[in-house]
Order: sequence, then C-alpha cells, then structure tokens
Amino acid sequence: MRVRYAGDDPISVHRSWVPTDLAPDLSSHDLVNEQLCVVLESVYGLVMKSVSEQLEASLAGVEEARRLAVRPSSPVMILSDTIRDVSGQAFKYSRIVFRGDRIKLDFTYER
Repeated sequence: MRVRYAGDDPISVHRSWVPTDLAPDLSSHDLVNEQLCVVLESVYGLVMKSVSEQLEASLAGVEEARRLAVRPSSPVMILSDTIRDVSGQAFKYSRIVFRGDRIKLDFTYER
C-alpha cells in the first residue's frame, strides 16, 4: 500500500495485487522509486496487453479516511483496474482511493 501526497496533504491510497507465482520476489524491488508496471515488464516479462478500469464515486471508510486525513463518509473516487497479458491472463489488480475534494483525473493512453 502506498499513500501519495500533494505537498503535505495525502490525496490517494494505492493498493496493488500481483499473483506471487508470477513475481515471486517482487517485494525485494524498489517499488517506491520505480513504477510497478515497469518492474513487472522488465524483470518478470509481464507485458501489458489490455487494461480494464472502473471509476466510481463512493464514501471513505474509517481506514481510508484516516489515511487520507478526512472524516469517515467523506466523498472519494475509487479507480480499480485489472491488467492482462497477451494470453489474457490477469497479472495485476489495483484499487486507488482518491480524495474527492482534491483530485482531478485525466486519462490518456498510449503504448
């Protein structure tokens, strides 16, 4: 799990899941300074073919509110995604909770 900040303010909580059998020593990599998808491709050969994303409005739960420094039930945006390789196998799932009062999302995809 990672919390991202804008200045001193937390703006999002990121959680990602990768099957252990596909990236057995993933935790030994510097995932603070390197993007997870870059490590998955360059080290484990997990090449992204497709991404499925869902964006929804929601209310912060107690744990999310604490990490985002907001009150429980504050508005949040939740972005969930599943990344699949060329065979269609899912190899990464992520859930990002953004503060509803501090975020603007802009999507551009190029590969």
